[in-house]
Amino acid sequence: APYGLRIPILSNDAVTFTANARYSIKETRIRDEAPMTIAHSFPSIQSVPWIIEGSTIVYAGAFGNAYMIVQPDQEDTDFLIRWNSDPLCTGNLEIPIELQLSEPPKKGKDRTNVGSVDTDITDGAFAGTSDHRGVGLRKARIWDSKKSDGKKQTVQMVGHWNGAKFLFKKIIPCSYFSDAVYPVYTDDTLTAYPDPNPESVSV
Repeated sequence: APYGLRIPILSNDAVTFTANARYSIKETRIRDEAPMTIAHSFPSIQSVPWIIEGSTIVYAGAFGNAYMIVQPDQEDTDFLIRWNSDPLCTGNLEIPIELQLSEPPKKGKDRTNVGSVDTDITDGAFAGTSDHRGVGLRKARIWDSKKSDGKKQTVQMVGHWNGAKFLFKKIIPCSYFSDAVYPVYTDDTLTAYPDPNPESVSV
């Protein structure tokens, strides 16, 4: 298969994506290149077992009163955190996330827009491990359950590279939760390329 996804039984293990596609769209040929792996994890998460609800994987109580949800699909996989009630925080709520790549990203402005010190990546981030393989991070959002579009906002993110590990965090103002209609959701979505589509596969 040109790509694969491993979802763990316990929430504190990493969700691992493997990009096996070797066909280059630009070069219209098969490249002799090793697969790229991306391991996605939440360092501060509690260890709880999965609950399978149809095509959705739920880790109830993984963030205290919040759930971690993994929604795999043929073309993408969404990582969600769902609060069922007010997290009762003050200031900002920070959610650290780690991405472990099979090898460090190549250096240069056309290879990555993130360095070795924390950088604002609210508008997204990208990194190429070769001319053929890479990973991108889309904008993150937070929204509530109000019927009229909800209270949707873009979430601030900062991050940096440490070798082959990308360390970033989402920063959510606690004031957001004060008049929200629960449940409240936030997401983060990665794109890994290339893929069999042949556009982009999200993980």
